[in-house]
Amino acid sequence: MITTTHITVDRQRISFVVKVPAAQQRTSPQLMQRVLQDFPRLPQHSCVNAEGPLFGAVMDHTSTPHLLEHLTIDAQVRAHAQGRFRETLFVGNTQWVDQSQGLARIQVNYADDLVALRCFNESVTYLNAIMLG
Repeated sequence: MITTTHITVDRQRISFVVKVPAAQQRTSPQLMQRVLQDFPRLPQHSCVNAEGPLFGAVMDHTSTPHLLEHLTIDAQVRAHAQGRFRETLFVGNTQWVDQSQGLARIQVNYADDLVALRCFNESVTYLNAIMLG
């Protein structure tokens, strides 16, 4: 189960440190097939990676925290589309802090910090349900 160990909110972004069990640290084609049923836009997310300009290039073999970053951004885009926020380009990045311990840092910007926190928490709950399901 993915757990959050630390959250830092600053004026431009939120940083989440998560702990991911070793058996759940990587995505798979099977996991992504299930996730894409609920989040079909994920493959079209812009993404800086070694394999292509979109998240779709790496989504079925990337780190689970990286997937969590994109789920959080997708949730913020959906909240933004409801017209509650000024125009915002949502971006993020993910890095292992200590992969042997399962610790990763996910950073995302936001239009509203409370909405971003909600989006992150909903994304963690969703991903845990899918992976443990």
